[in-house]
Amino acid sequence: MNFARNNVPRFNSPGELFSWLKKRVTYLSDPSDKSDREPIELLMTMQTIMSGSRTLIPGAGDCDDFTIVSLASLLASGFRDVYVILVGRNKTYPVHIYAAVNDGGVITPFDLTNRNYGDERNNYSYKQVLKFNL
Repeated sequence: MNFARNNVPRFNSPGELFSWLKKRVTYLSDPSDKSDREPIELLMTMQTIMSGSRTLIPGAGDCDDFTIVSLASLLASGFRDVYVILVGRNKTYPVHIYAAVNDGGVITPFDLTNRNYGDERNNYSYKQVLKFNL
């Protein structure tokens, strides 16, 4: 979170933070294992993501990386009521992860894979909301 404290401006609203971050990230799928084409789940720190030191593209990552960036940035901006959302086909097969924040009493999606703040894909039959605490 130190990287976020030192590199992300403080915003008064989560929507402003979302817009600022959205301009600085690029979706990039995790690499595959060349031998059997199975995806490799790559989790990076915010500093690694934003520097592009692993992908050679600053700000590049997938949904789990964007969740790391989102949570660190929200906390660094002073938003303490934050969540991790897992969605998928069922409880044992989550396929997407993203952050959320309490914005005016409403748990609002903060999913940098979507175009707009508050957007949420509703095509998943399973959803788990987890309170995030440091």
